[in-house]
Order: sequence, then C-alpha cells, then structure tokens
Amino acid sequence: MKIKLFNRELVTDGYFSNGITRTRQENNEELENRVSEFMADKKVSNVQAYGDNIMVMYEEVQEND
Repeated sequence: MKIKLFNRELVTDGYFSNGITRTRQENNEELENRVSEFMADKKVSNVQAYGDNIMVMYEEVQEND
C-alpha cells in the first residue's frame, strides 16, 4: 500500500509589467483533475481530504501485455 499526498501547487499565470512571473494557487478543478489523472491507473483503496490537501491510498496496477 502506498500513500500520495496532493497539495495545491503554484500555477504560472502570466507576467507582471516588470517581467516578473505572476503565480497563483491552482483552483479546485485543476487540483481535482490532477488527482483524477494520478488515480486513473492505480488501484485506489481510500481518498481523504484534509483542508486543501488530498491523501490517496493506492496500489500500483501492473499491465499485462
């Protein structure tokens, strides 16, 4: 059993007029998409949310050719 913790990441959102990169925290939809993409090829046993953090308990699924 493995555990993966997802925290909100900073997303580049353009540049200020002085050339400095503008960032923001990812929104709920972006975080949800990132977690869903991670879980797509895993055998997930549990998902829990702790505030802005999401914990996924899973097992790797091996593909048979």
